[in-house]
Amino acid sequence: MQLQPLTFFDKLRSWFYPVLVQKSTLIRNEALALYYFQGQYQLSTADAIYSDGNRYRPALIAIKQHIDLFKHAEELLVLGTGLASVVHVLNKYHCYPAITLVDIDKEILDWAAAVLPKDYPKEKVSFVAADAMTIIQHCKAHSYDCLFVDLFIGQCLPDAATQTAFLLQCKKAIKPGGLFIMNYIATDFVAWKYYQKRVQDVYPNVVVIENDINKIMTAIV
Repeated sequence: MQLQPLTFFDKLRSWFYPVLVQKSTLIRNEALALYYFQGQYQLSTADAIYSDGNRYRPALIAIKQHIDLFKHAEELLVLGTGLASVVHVLNKYHCYPAITLVDIDKEILDWAAAVLPKDYPKEKVSFVAADAMTIIQHCKAHSYDCLFVDLFIGQCLPDAATQTAFLLQCKKAIKPGGLFIMNYIATDFVAWKYYQKRVQDVYPNVVVIENDINKIMTAIV
């Protein structure tokens, strides 16, 4: 898929503010826009940034925290692709595991494929257009060195992703000694604390890294 080309003036303007490239409407009727900002593509809704190249804080924070694991990882699963910021951050740190990127919307996957970093081996990146809940239910046990959950509708997790069953399915898919990562946007303190306890019940050693309203949870399985 070819994105709308950027002019010289678009690239120049992007150093001062995000330049709109394309708009889309997701299957779930959530307005989504693709921007270009300071040399990288961003994906956002009216109230949330879903991707920001290798600057995307949830991926950047989690990967830096566990960089030794990622240097030796072989297989990653990402539920909620955005523009594949996980791939961009890994590329920044010269880590090249095989990655499966799952998103329910094929157009988003097409955009992600169009902006993959040139240095990342293309044969190591797989795109799956499917519901994340269906994918995780059918994962073989101990398949992945890392599972990254970045699922949102606006600023909210899908209801199914808040359930203990989903957290247990994720844990089952991760290899012993592997890593669970989840990005959570805490707009409601009570709801966040309730969900944090639910995650701790499944992942007792979970660590929460605070980044404003983003709560990046990581746990070694």
